[in-house]
Amino acid sequence: MSPDIFVTERLKIRFLVLKDLNDFIDLQSNQNVMQYVGSPAMSTDECEADLKRLIGLYTEPGNGFSVWGVYFQDEMIGTCALIQNENGNEIGYRLREKFWNQKFGSELTAGLLQYAFEHLNLESVWAEADVSNTASVKLLDKFMNRTDKVWNETDNCWDYKYLLTKIDYEKI
Repeated sequence: MSPDIFVTERLKIRFLVLKDLNDFIDLQSNQNVMQYVGSPAMSTDECEADLKRLIGLYTEPGNGFSVWGVYFQDEMIGTCALIQNENGNEIGYRLREKFWNQKFGSELTAGLLQYAFEHLNLESVWAEADVSNTASVKLLDKFMNRTDKVWNETDNCWDYKYLLTKIDYEKI
């Protein structure tokens, strides 16, 4: 049985493991990566605690919060998430800065949507992005339908909200 949750042309998405710690620190402690995600860059100790917390969630029944590692040539290049919350099924991702501008975001988003609709049989997924995060806005505009612009009081910024239904996904 494959440990992969899903794969794309270049990427493998699978459960995070403790050996990912150094790459996870590079991701979560980088201010450029974290500037649009609503939380500050983390210290090394905070990264280690967060990685252990995320790994622990895999065994919690019905947790609805899945964060997986994204791997290119067996190196963790980022994380992606599928989170069930009061607004439905939210998707998201983060990539380590050295992997920006290599089309990994597009490939990952396409794979995440395919997994959500074809494997999990979800009816819809949503996402949001800080309007200042031009790379994510461009990416989400490519794959999803922009539905709203809202003030995010928690992060003190404007966000675009996106939605994609299974019906719209099947038309693409």
